[in-house]
Amino acid sequence: MDDTLRTCIKPGFLITRLIHSLVISSISVRVSRRSYNQVREMFGSLLMTKKQIYEMETAANENRTQYLIASGAIESVASSFIDDDGGACCSTRVVHIANRTLYNLQGQLKTVIHLADANTPSYQYIPHASCVSVGDCKGKCILEAKLTSLLVIDFATGYKFDWFLIPGYCSCKNIYV
Repeated sequence: MDDTLRTCIKPGFLITRLIHSLVISSISVRVSRRSYNQVREMFGSLLMTKKQIYEMETAANENRTQYLIASGAIESVASSFIDDDGGACCSTRVVHIANRTLYNLQGQLKTVIHLADANTPSYQYIPHASCVSVGDCKGKCILEAKLTSLLVIDFATGYKFDWFLIPGYCSCKNIYV
């Protein structure tokens, strides 16, 4: 794991990860013995279509815009789509990507399960963040990772949930030299 990703580990993180691992491990054992069609039946409703992800992002941006206007943070928005989170220090932009492969916590390349061949193709859209502006951050904007569990195919053991660090959000860190 590189040093950038280590910064996301907080106190209690390992205990929380252990509990999640136990839960995910028990699910993975049940999933690993299933065929692709059974996996599609079990988890198809957890994946989204391109239209669903677009509708979700549009609704979230509309709700956020209305909240910002009602709270007096902004007067109006020229566009109905906000490009970033509007952070005063380190603004974050999030895009949803249907990655085909990702490296897990152990550094192994894994194939992410998508239902591209279903009657209605659906995918595990993964939110990826990037830092878009520094604003008045007096330190350094750091892209921090989030721990995420995804359904993957492990060609040795079958279908299972595995852990990945995904670029999650930007934060302003005081850097003392």
